[in-house]
Amino acid sequence: MSEKRLKDLTDLGLTVPHGTANLTTRRDFLASGIMGLSTFALVPSLLLNPSNVSAQAVSETLGIGFLAFEGAGGMNFAGGNVLVGFGADEEQENFGTASNLNDYILLGLPPSMHPKNGGMLNRDYGLVFHSTSGILSGMNSVLSAELKESVDGIIICGRTSDDSAENPINVAFQAQKSGAKGKLVQLIGDTGTVSGSRSPVIATQVRSDLASSRVTNFAEGSGLLSLGSNTLNPNFLDASNADGKGTARIQSFLRSITGLSKSKMDLMVNKQLDAAAISKSQNTSKDVFKQFSPVALNPINNPELIAKIRDSFGATMAGAVIDEKVASIANLVTEHIAGVGSIVVGGCDYHTGNSSTGNMKDQEIGRYVGKCIKLAAAKGQNLFIHLYTDGGVGGDNAGTTDDTPAGAGRVNWVGDNGTTSTQVCIVYKHDHNRSVNGPLILPNKTRQVGHFRQGGGINLTSSSVANSVDQMWKAVILNYLACMSTEKDPAVLVDDVKKKFMATFPAETLPNDFEKLIRFKSLVA
Repeated sequence: MSEKRLKDLTDLGLTVPHGTANLTTRRDFLASGIMGLSTFALVPSLLLNPSNVSAQAVSETLGIGFLAFEGAGGMNFAGGNVLVGFGADEEQENFGTASNLNDYILLGLPPSMHPKNGGMLNRDYGLVFHSTSGILSGMNSVLSAELKESVDGIIICGRTSDDSAENPINVAFQAQKSGAKGKLVQLIGDTGTVSGSRSPVIATQVRSDLASSRVTNFAEGSGLLSLGSNTLNPNFLDASNADGKGTARIQSFLRSITGLSKSKMDLMVNKQLDAAAISKSQNTSKDVFKQFSPVALNPINNPELIAKIRDSFGATMAGAVIDEKVASIANLVTEHIAGVGSIVVGGCDYHTGNSSTGNMKDQEIGRYVGKCIKLAAAKGQNLFIHLYTDGGVGGDNAGTTDDTPAGAGRVNWVGDNGTTSTQVCIVYKHDHNRSVNGPLILPNKTRQVGHFRQGGGINLTSSSVANSVDQMWKAVILNYLACMSTEKDPAVLVDDVKKKFMATFPAETLPNDFEKLIRFKSLVA
């Protein structure tokens, strides 16, 4: 490396390994402070693979924002929240033959709350909830009747291991690959893992170059443009900052990077890459710095935007650290600054011998879902929400109930039970009205994938994903691809999803029942 280039980098507060070593590997860039996980998809991509920069940094097709909520520890979705049926017809309201009032005790419902009893069902969201559901209560506390009409959903019956952070049930990388693109970064989450979530992504789908950036509050949005600890001040990349040197800093940084890439091209890029591709990559990187600044990435600095967030999440969110975390991630995803956001909700391993603890946690998650939908609506954006949990809980076989106000007379949760585990996908289509325009579910399809055994857990042969945690992501992604399809005709849409899945995941095999797994209509056609 020349002395001039070395001086350019050190003047920027960056460290060059070993003093004069060439920066050629990802490890070198990390060590120098040039590249953090959040910036790997931007300028460093110019060096490591310039042909990928435009796809990683400024995607022309940003897709539908994707939010993932993990109920950490194994919570209840089926029965006590979202209704599940017992028949091969996969109808939520199939209560089996000669239904017994005790059939839903395992799922948290005493005989008096059996779904066939009057007043026990709620269909306001298309997806049928039990009327005593905490998730339902939380969503209802936020969403208007008008917004409820724009929501629909499905429940996917699939066993996962209890209390395990090893279930590969986060689908962040697959969602990004399927179209959930960010203008600045691809994945964000509230944990420091590669996926941004507690549960991992299946190993074959992980891309270290797209590793999640951690965001837990509004201010951390600014860090998405950080260039290492030595350059982490709010105005480093702001060309309009008060010291008047922002533009010079950006230009100096880009000169150093692009100059290096040209002089050492034979070490870093495919020799077939031509000058036009290099120039395009350089221009794309510069455009990113023009479009974003750390100051602008903090919504507190945008009165119009923060007003929408506060209207959805609360006027001040004072003391509500988790609310700000969820709001921060939801804002970045609904602004398409990030493509996928993962949020972990702790305390969901709630088999505490009562039902009140679980009810309150369910309500909390329902409020977050409702607030994210409300924010998407305020911005005129469609949204795909994935709810999942590691394992599940089981109700007291004796049917003992918690009759405290918070317990609401429901069956006490007394132990883990992975055979009751399910996943839920909720979609919001802006300005849609189900009562007028119809459901967001394909004709002749139900909102339930797989089914439960009457009085028990999942029928493990009811679908290709019912007893295969490694395949479960495919059901979620097939439905995300359906929402992204531009086809209206159901048969054409299913064929379109098939082709896009095979093109996007060429090393994967489609499940034999893939057509059966696809339930959503397009949200964009």
